[in-house]
Amino acid sequence: MEPPRGVALSANARISNSWLSTGWFTMTIALELCDRIDVYGMVAPDFCREPQHHSVPYHYYEPRGPDECAMYISHERGRRGSHHRFITEKRVFANWARTFDIHFHQPDWTPSPLPENRTLEGTSAATPPVPQKT
Repeated sequence: MEPPRGVALSANARISNSWLSTGWFTMTIALELCDRIDVYGMVAPDFCREPQHHSVPYHYYEPRGPDECAMYISHERGRRGSHHRFITEKRVFANWARTFDIHFHQPDWTPSPLPENRTLEGTSAATPPVPQKT
């Protein structure tokens, strides 16, 4: 779905035919307004790679409609038509959850910790300061 008329788009969005989702905008607003964010119904970024993942309809109101993972993968790989990069967005949200107070429920999941940053054999680098909300 293309953005409404009158909405300014970056050249990158036009070139890639990829648009940020309403979930993206909701998450960015929540980060500005909330100290803690509880997200319900968002699968982990690697959910569709799991061999035993459950088939879930893309739209709750179309129980026999397209599968969620099929839609995510087709949008992620799509080059023709307009797409949301849902899997990429979920990876960004997982990264944000490592810094901000974001929790994912139903399904419950927690982003894996980042690998320890090692600068020299046997020593770990100083931990960078966590950005504070203002």
